[in-house]
Amino acid sequence: MKARKRLPEIDDSNLPFSLPLGWAWAQLGDLAAAESNAMLDGPFGSKLKTSHYVSTPGYAVIRLGNLGVGKFIWGKEGYITKEHYDSLSANHVAPGDLIIAGLAEPLGRCCEVPKELGPAVNKSDCFRFRPHGSLYRQYIVCYMNSPVGRKLAEDSTHGMTRSRINSMDAKCVPIAVPPLAEQKRIVPKVDELMRWCDALEARLTAAQTTATHLLDATLRRILDRAVEGEL
Repeated sequence: MKARKRLPEIDDSNLPFSLPLGWAWAQLGDLAAAESNAMLDGPFGSKLKTSHYVSTPGYAVIRLGNLGVGKFIWGKEGYITKEHYDSLSANHVAPGDLIIAGLAEPLGRCCEVPKELGPAVNKSDCFRFRPHGSLYRQYIVCYMNSPVGRKLAEDSTHGMTRSRINSMDAKCVPIAVPPLAEQKRIVPKVDELMRWCDALEARLTAAQTTATHLLDATLRRILDRAVEGEL
C-alpha cells in the first residue's frame, strides 16, 4: 500500500482554544482509515462530466446539493451507468463514509452517506472521508458542522476569493479529538440540543405567524371601518 503523505505540523498558536486533559489536536487527514485514498476528492475534468449523467437511477453521484448540515439531502444526486461507475473505482462510496463539502456555504459541512443510497461515487469538491476505526464517526460529523469546525475549514482557504478548499487543505483542518468514550457522550448531547433548538425555532415561527395573522386582521378591520365612515 502506498504510504500516506505526511501532513505539515499543526500550528498551536492559531488554534481557537486549549483542550481539556485527555484531548488532543489532530489533522483530519490523519484521522482517516489506514487504507489507500481513505480521504479523497471526487474525479475532475473528463473523468466525470455532465454528459456522463443518465436518467436511470442505480449508480449515484453525490453532489454538493446532497450535502446538508449533518444530513444527506435526497433528490440532488445524479446517476451514471454501471460501466462508468466501475471505471471510477477509487471514488466508490460506502454507507457510513462521510462526505465533506469543499465548496459553497457553509464550507466544510459534513454528512454521512446513507445505506439506502446504494452504489455511489463522490463528485469533485465533495471529499469522501472514511474515518479510522478508533473514531466515533458521528463525532466528526458534529465537529465539522460546529462553529469551530466551520471556522477552521474557512481559515484553510488562504485568502482565496471564493469559499473553496482543496483536498490537501481539507486534510489539514485541525480536529479536537477527545477520548472515544467522550466522543460517544458528546454526540447524543449535541443531538438533544439540536432537537430542542429545532422545536424552539418551530414554536417561534408559529408564534410569529400567529402575530402576523392577528396584525393583518386588525388592520383589515380598521380599514373596513374607515371605509364605512366609522372612524
